[in-house]
Formats: sequence, C-alpha cells, structure tokens
Amino acid sequence: EDTNAVVDSLTACPFVFLAASLEEFAKVYAVVTGIDDSAQDLQAVGERICYHERIMNAECGFTSDHDDLPGRFFTQAGTGGDNIEIPPINREDFLAARTKYYRIRGLTAQGTPIREKAERLGLRWNS
Repeated sequence: EDTNAVVDSLTACPFVFLAASLEEFAKVYAVVTGIDDSAQDLQAVGERICYHERIMNAECGFTSDHDDLPGRFFTQAGTGGDNIEIPPINREDFLAARTKYYRIRGLTAQGTPIREKAERLGLRWNS
C-alpha cells in the first residue's frame, strides 16, 4: 500500500513498477531531483501519504463502516470462468483481517487515525 502510494505520487505508470523496484525508483528520483533518498525513505513517504489520506477521510466522517464490502460478498458466490468456484467471503475472517490491518497501520478499532502516530509521521491533524 505504501509502495503503491509513493509510486503513484511519482506519477509513474503503475505497470512500470512491476518491472522496476523501489530502489530503482529512488535512483531515478535522485537523478531528477538531486535529492538522494533511499528506497526506505520513499517507503516512509508512502506511509505518510496513506496515513494522511486516513486523516482526511476521518475529518470527512469516514469510519470502519466505510471499510466494508457489500453484503452480497458474504452471502453469494462469485463468478469466474474456466469452472473456477469463488465461494462467499467469511464475514468473521474479513472482520478479523480488517482489525489486524487497523492495528498494523496504527489506526483505532474504528479505522480512524491516532494523533500520536500522525505526529510521529510529521503530519498535522486539526481534529
């Protein structure tokens, strides 16, 4: 998620990323800007981008209710070709994965940002 955010911010074609590593993007970034950032530096930028998006969404009232799937995903089988069966998603597994994602990303149980993490990332938060 962080890597995709930083590649998007570099206005690079997302398909190019499949052929180039973040290390290579860092080298190109250094040549173009004169700023010698490492792949880890760019990864940190990606994390700030993602967290800033969460802050903006929280300020607009977004919560875990908005990080959900339509009910049919949990009750109806998916469709696919070549006789591939796609069973409904287990709701409990989905909620457990979402909870784990929130913990890993440094969000509350409601999917909203935490002021201390925002500050650690150098992000201002007005709420």
